[in-house]
Amino acid sequence: MVRSGKEHHTKNELKEHVLAPNEKIYVPVYNKRIKDNFVDFIQEHESVLIPGYVFIETDDDKGFEDRFLAAGRNHKIFSSGRILKNKDDNNILRLSDDEERVFKSLMEGGENVGPSYGYLIDDRVVVTDGPLKGREGDIVKLDRVHDKVILRMTIGGDEMKVKFVFHDISRKKKEDE
Repeated sequence: MVRSGKEHHTKNELKEHVLAPNEKIYVPVYNKRIKDNFVDFIQEHESVLIPGYVFIETDDDKGFEDRFLAAGRNHKIFSSGRILKNKDDNNILRLSDDEERVFKSLMEGGENVGPSYGYLIDDRVVVTDGPLKGREGDIVKLDRVHDKVILRMTIGGDEMKVKFVFHDISRKKKEDE
């Protein structure tokens, strides 16, 4: 956890002083569209998706923690940051498997997260417009940056991968809804 507004600075400092070569660091961002009514202009502004957090991907929790604490003693840059710990066993707080799956699906296009449509890989959806309207498919790839989704569908007995834009699909409703 870091001071809000210092995520990118902390990311750079961690990369330089703490991370091992096999570790990765993420600060997910999104483009916020701001409309200026005076000049009828829409400006895009990059914002941190989860303010105050920098995410580390590591297989060596203890090694990362030791390097973090050692760097903190030598560099005042870490005075505003801390490692989140599990209250029960005092180990580094890790994302659950489901949280990691969601996080990684958000990060497919790099750190810049596109608009969220609430879909994940393997979700069952229905096509809502175009020649395949009413057909169902499973999501095999999401490209939030370019507003595209690839579905696995069966057409004429053959399994195919078909590309759509997000506004042409909808989540399939469960039978009991």
